[in-house]
Amino acid sequence: MAAIYFRPRVIRRLIFLASITVLAPLNSVIDAAEASSLHLAVVAAGTVAPPQPGTYLADAPPSAPQTDVDHQLVAIAGANWSGYAVTGGPFGSVSGTFTVPSLYNDGSCGEVLSSWVGIDGSGDNDLVQAGVQETYSNPTTANCNPSASFWVEPWWEVMPTAERFVRSVQVHPGDSVSVSISKSDIPGVWTVSVKDNTDGQGFTRLTNYGGPGTSAEWVDEAFSAPEGTECGSGVASANNGMVVCPMAPYSGDTWSGLHLPQSAKVREILEETAVQNGHTVSSPSTVGGLSDLLADGFSDRYIAGRSATLHLGVDASSP
Repeated sequence: MAAIYFRPRVIRRLIFLASITVLAPLNSVIDAAEASSLHLAVVAAGTVAPPQPGTYLADAPPSAPQTDVDHQLVAIAGANWSGYAVTGGPFGSVSGTFTVPSLYNDGSCGEVLSSWVGIDGSGDNDLVQAGVQETYSNPTTANCNPSASFWVEPWWEVMPTAERFVRSVQVHPGDSVSVSISKSDIPGVWTVSVKDNTDGQGFTRLTNYGGPGTSAEWVDEAFSAPEGTECGSGVASANNGMVVCPMAPYSGDTWSGLHLPQSAKVREILEETAVQNGHTVSSPSTVGGLSDLLADGFSDRYIAGRSATLHLGVDASSP
């Protein structure tokens, strides 16, 4: 099926694994079947108490490994990921459920957030993933008014091909969203599913994928874009003119229902913290090990550091 380009932009997702940085290019596209149904969840302002200020991380070194049976629990700090990843495998499936965050209205144009589940990408250039993206810029007009609204869009992608938005599915802040990625019975074909458990909407796609299946992820991310475009000079430089966008101030994210295949061998559990301009901006709750992570999930928390009062977006009608 041909892809239709919509508000074209090149995005890269930077993956920081200790001293390893992985880059892969993508473009913003929509499924051709979805091009005539551009439904976007738009949100406007409300008020909540601010999150607590976070701690300063100067060099953000990885912590010493801790032992969880035969799994190593390792803390990683990078510019864009907040959440958990596991390495080892092979992972033939992964799933998880998250609560779609709201963005605060003291944010800035160019600040972004993407919540997703994926396989691979931690230490290699392969990645199949799906989730929900939130930005202050209108995807149809590029207009931006952070004090008034932000946009929520479900998507999926297989690197190095382009990110595909599915805008016929409407997702709103506060909704419970489940993502499942798994091998099908057809060799080389995978199933990618996103379901909004709150209103019953969702989508499923079959796609070719040949990655090694050596990692699985549950992440809240500040993705990357070309310098001088979506997020200006960004907060960190990347290769080929790319920069990491600043993470949008968000209401927090609760992850549950995390599943991996029982046959997969887990070698490391990576606790990912997002550090931008020398400060922690988002970090996950600590888990005791793999069994705790899978049984109880975790929460991601945005760390306030620039505003005494943050205002939370609330659901409004879609255009």
